[in-house]
Formats: sequence, structure tokens, C-alpha cells
Amino acid sequence: MFGETQPMQPHLERTPIAAWVALGLLMVLYLLSYLDKQMMALLLDLIATDLKLSDTKMGVLSGLAFSLTYSVGVLATGWAVDRYSARWIIFFGVILWSLAAAAGGLVDSFEGLFASRALVGLGEAALPPAAIAILATVFPRHRLSLASGIYHAGANIGGLIALGVGGAAIGALVAGGGHDFPLIGHANPWQSAFILTGLPGLALAFLVFGIRSRSMTPGVARPGKAKSSLFGYLGEHKRFFTCYYLAIAMLGIVSYTLIAWSPAYFGRAFNLSHTAIGVSVGAGVAAGGVGNILWGATASMLHRRGYEDAIFRVFAFATAIGIPLSIITFVFADAQQAIVLYALTYVFISSWGSFIAALQLAIPDDLRGRTTAIQIMLVGLVGIGLAPLVVGWITDHVFGDKQYLGQSIALTTSVAGGIAVCAMLIGRGAFIRIVAGQVSARAEPAQSA
Repeated sequence: MFGETQPMQPHLERTPIAAWVALGLLMVLYLLSYLDKQMMALLLDLIATDLKLSDTKMGVLSGLAFSLTYSVGVLATGWAVDRYSARWIIFFGVILWSLAAAAGGLVDSFEGLFASRALVGLGEAALPPAAIAILATVFPRHRLSLASGIYHAGANIGGLIALGVGGAAIGALVAGGGHDFPLIGHANPWQSAFILTGLPGLALAFLVFGIRSRSMTPGVARPGKAKSSLFGYLGEHKRFFTCYYLAIAMLGIVSYTLIAWSPAYFGRAFNLSHTAIGVSVGAGVAAGGVGNILWGATASMLHRRGYEDAIFRVFAFATAIGIPLSIITFVFADAQQAIVLYALTYVFISSWGSFIAALQLAIPDDLRGRTTAIQIMLVGLVGIGLAPLVVGWITDHVFGDKQYLGQSIALTTSVAGGIAVCAMLIGRGAFIRIVAGQVSARAEPAQSA
């Protein structure tokens, strides 16, 4: 399937303790950002009832209001990361999204919530490009896949906390009729939840200054080289970037198909209660955390053994296995089987956090922010924006029956996953060549010294 590649035996640099500390701190901040996203989903019905908003308006608040500013924000952040301190960028981003989230508890209109969610999206856009750039500077190359997988497991942990602790907290707020805050006064349950979700970030933002790295200087060019041109570098390696960005976009469709439509599938297909649906979806979220770490560790192990294309090998294999698992889960399985198979599907086809390390291994230091921003924008626009729409359209216009939602999910994940596998296989050789060029560029100064 992958052909033969002669393994190289690279010099293995030790991972400093400061790198693991940085990973832990960034993971906490990523968890915090994902907790905010999940809380919004849990509060939709409460907000709609209190403010008398339609499902269409609630869809705008939960998706469009956030994603528009987020997509624009990651491009701006990517540009800034290549020029300014990543730590300060994250700090101001966390402060902004925390204040904006808390402000959502102070408004009582659609327009006010739209502004709040838009500012939350703008603030959260600061974290991914800057965090990924920091990880790429503090971890040696052979550990970057594992570090990326652990970092993205923060999203899974955040989801579990939101489903568990967040759900219980909302229940307590509803039972108590809200909460009385100093200076603010009484707030309704959903308003109280927003305030309580936003406040911790104001303190946790300072964690970023505990990060120490070998090189935090922005805008550093390739060793011994002039600063890189973004479009020149993309054009020089267009085969790799085309395949990589296509694979990332397709994997984004797979993930957000599962996130957006799995709860509705379990309810329609098996008539499960909301509690049972939460358990089923929670099992997938937990399995996703395991998968992120598993595939990251596997890719790192193969990289240490000299396989420079380890990331492409691992994720082409995992996605290829996940496609039939998705079909069985959403088309053929009964309720009990579906819950177990759903978790396995999540592990194989939706735990691709460490795949982003491929980009970090392939680019010069002075292009990390902008190339990463393009990747995040694609996932945001194509994954968050397109996947829910595609599945709904297939259900309505291809199958013509809401009870065929499972077939729509299976078809979407299979097609997108298949395209992702093909892109990885086609781009694998280009990845090996571009990584070899980066290794040579970094070795030149040492050889000439």
C-alpha cells in the first residue's frame, strides 16, 4: 500500500522538560476553548425558550456568528505569529474570548448574543496557530506528532467536562432559577452559565507566560537563508501543499459530520433518551482522546525508526480502516453495537489531531503561522460550514426521508475519508522530499561552522 522506504536513523534529540510543561499549559487553554464551544451547544434550548428565538436564529448563533470571525481571525493570527510573540498573542486571545463569553451572560437579545459569539470566535482564533507554532519550537522533530496528538486530546477532555460537569452545573442552575452575582445581580440559568464559563479564562490566560522555549523569536528564517516567501514556497512545493490541505479539509468534513449529526442519528434510529445519547456521544469523544494520543505516539515511534513519512503512513491506514467502520456503524448496527462501533469509528477516522505535525515538519520557521492559519481556516470553513449542510441535503434530496440519516452520514464520511486517503498516498512522496529539504537547510549552518 505504501511502497518501500529505506528507513533512516536520525540523531534523536532529547525532549526537554520545558517542552512537556509548555504542552500541558497549552492543553489547558485548548480545553478551556473547547469547553466554551460545548457549553453553547448545551444551552441552545434554554436560550431559545427564554428569548423566543427560532431554530434558524439559534443555528446562526451556534455556528455562523462564531465561524465567520474565527475564520478571518486565524488568518490574522497566522500573519501575527510570524512577526510577534506567540505567547502575547495567546494571552490577549484568551482574555478576549473569556470576557466575550462572560458578556454573553449580560445580554438578553439575539443581537447581543451574536456580538458575544462573534468576539468569542475572534478571541479563540488566536490560540491554534500560536499554540502549534510554539509546539513546533519546543519539541524535537521526532516527538512532534505525539505532542500534537496530546494537545488535541484537550478538545476531547473539554467535551467530556462539558457533557459531564457542565451538564450537571446547568441542571443545578436551572433548579435554582439562576444565580446572584456580586455587582451584576441576578442572572438567569443560561446567563449564569456563560458568566461562570468565561471567568476562569481571565486567570488561566497568565499560564502562557510559564512557557519557555529554545527559540521564541518571531519571524526567524530558515537557518542560513533569507526569509521565505509564502506564495513562493507554496508554489515550489505545490504537490505537497495541495495534497495536505485537501486531506485536512476532508478530515474536517468527517469530524464535523460526526459532531453535528451523531446525536440526531442515535435519537432517530434507536429512539434513545437524551441521557443515553449523551453517553453514546461521550463514548466517542473519550475514544477520540485515546485515538489522538495513540496515532501521535505511533507516528513518533515510526519517525524515531527513520520513517520520515510516518505521519502519512499512519493516517492513511487509520482513515482507510475507519471508512468501513463508519458504514457498519450508521447503516447496519443495532443500538448496542452502534455505541461500541461509534467509539471505534471515532478512533480511526476522527482522531487526526497529530496529522497536523506533517505541516510543521515541512515548513520553514518563518512561515509557521501563515501556513497553519490556512489549514485552520480550511477546517473551519469546509468542516464546520459545509459538513452539516451536505449531510442534511443528502438526507432531504437524495434519500428523501429523515430516517435515512445514518446512510447520509456513512456516505459523507466514506467519500470524504476516501478522498483524504488518496490525497495522503499521492502526497506522501512530496512530503518526504520537502522534509529532506528542511533537514538539509537546518544542517547547513552546523556544517559550515
